[in-house]
Amino acid sequence: MRRMLFLAPLVLALAACGGSSGSTTGGNVAAGPAGDPVAAVNNLINAMKAKAFDKMGPLVCAAKRYEIVGSLGNGGAPSDLANAMGFDFKDLKVDQTSINGDTAVVHVAGTMVITLDATKGKDAVRNMLQAAAPSGSTVTDDQVNQVLAGFANGNSTPIASDMQVVKENGGWVVCSDLKNS
Repeated sequence: MRRMLFLAPLVLALAACGGSSGSTTGGNVAAGPAGDPVAAVNNLINAMKAKAFDKMGPLVCAAKRYEIVGSLGNGGAPSDLANAMGFDFKDLKVDQTSINGDTAVVHVAGTMVITLDATKGKDAVRNMLQAAAPSGSTVTDDQVNQVLAGFANGNSTPIASDMQVVKENGGWVVCSDLKNS
C-alpha cells in the first residue's frame, strides 16, 4: 500500500497524458496539434507509448501544459522514473461526445498498464521514496524491492474520463487530465 501512495502522483501525472483507440501505434508521434479532437488524444497516447516526453508539450493546451507534462522532462527523479516505465493501453474506447466551437469532450475508457524496468528504475524509486519519507528515515532495499515487485507483471489501472480538448495553434490539443475510474 505504501508504494502506491508514493507512486500515485507520478502515475497520475503520466496518466494525464491521454488515452487512445486500439488503432494507435507507439512509433507515430505527432509534432503538434491534431485535425480533430479524437486525434488529439491519440497523438498524446502515441507520444506516451513511445516515451517521447519531449514531444508532449505541443500536444497539450498552453494553460495546462506544465500541470500535465511539466514534470516529465525536468531531469530529476520523476524523469528518470518515467524513462524506466513502459506504458500500454488495453481495450480502450475513445469517442468524441460533444463539440462546441473550439472546445470538445472526448470520452476515454479502458485500462492503462504500467511496467517498470527494475534495473533502470531502482535508483529513481529509491530517491522518490526517500524524498517522501519522514525526516531522518532511511529507505531500505526491501522497500525499494517491494515497489519494483508491484510493477513486475505490469500495474493495471482502469481509466474512464471525459477529457477536454480545445482548438489552439491551428489544431486540437488535450486540455485536461485522464482520470482513473
